[in-house]
Amino acid sequence: YRILAMKEILNHSEAYGFVVRAKDLYEPHSTRKLEVDSAIGSWIDFAIDNGTTYNVLHTLNPWIKDERLLNKKRKSYDVLLPLKE
Repeated sequence: YRILAMKEILNHSEAYGFVVRAKDLYEPHSTRKLEVDSAIGSWIDFAIDNGTTYNVLHTLNPWIKDERLLNKKRKSYDVLLPLKE
C-alpha cells in the first residue's frame, strides 16, 4: 500500500500540501550517445578514455551490471556519456 500512497501523493501533490516548483527539480543531464559494437575490457578504463568517471558512466547507463562488456555477438549498444565542455 505504500507504493499506491506514494503514487497518489506524487500525482496530486498540491492537494496534500506539497508544492514542487520547477527550480526544485533536477536538471536533466546533457549527454552524447556513443555506439559500441565491440568488447570493452574495463568500463573504468572506457570511462577514463572518454573523459568521465565510472560513477557518472553507470549513473547514465544503469544497464551496465558487470565490470566489462564481452559482446561476443557484436551487438550494438548505445552508451550515454556526458557532454564535453
